[in-house]
Amino acid sequence: MGNKRRGWEFPVLLTTVILAVIMFILAILMLGGKEEDYEYLLDRRDRLQDELIKLKSMRLEGKISEKEYRRVSKMYLKEIRKIEEKLEKMEKRKKN
Repeated sequence: MGNKRRGWEFPVLLTTVILAVIMFILAILMLGGKEEDYEYLLDRRDRLQDELIKLKSMRLEGKISEKEYRRVSKMYLKEIRKIEEKLEKMEKRKKN
């Protein structure tokens, strides 16, 4: 009966080591990914703000209607708010 137990030790140990390595790699990737996500969100927010400025110029020049301006600017502002909320959450996590 003792021989049967010893036969299981190596596969269990090997599986544990493999899972530990996978978890370590995932942790590194997730930590690196958060910084990229933060930079991506900053860039995305800035681009949306630029688009909002262009949209306002188009409205002032009469290239788009007031109705279209309000519809599109509402979408941009909603997306900007979502991004800023995500950025705030990320900043709070960094502080803790």
